[in-house]
Amino acid sequence: MGKIEEILKLIREAEAKIAEYKEQIMELEEAASYVKREYNSIEENVFEYTTSYDMSCSERWRGNTLIDAEELSGVCADKVEDAQGSTRQFLDDIYRCIELLEQKIYDCQLYVQNLEGQLNCA
Repeated sequence: MGKIEEILKLIREAEAKIAEYKEQIMELEEAASYVKREYNSIEENVFEYTTSYDMSCSERWRGNTLIDAEELSGVCADKVEDAQGSTRQFLDDIYRCIELLEQKIYDCQLYVQNLEGQLNCA
């Protein structure tokens, strides 16, 4: 294989890597979007409800039952809050992966430009 064919092969391989990285970014963005929607849903429909519900208004909640219910509500809120923290960390990890892939794309694009320069000189 001649020098020109070798350079063209390297360019095709780099462009294939770029396409692969872009596909991975799309998948990560879709996953992040889904996780963010679910996170917001839990925040709005579970966490806020759990922390703001007033059980003392009901006649049936009296004495120890009210105290137990409030303690259980606090435990539920703490568990949801912990899970939400883990979810925020997971989203941050996804965004970092996307940044790394974008850097790899940029590096590949520079590599392709370099190869095209060599091709023009060959």
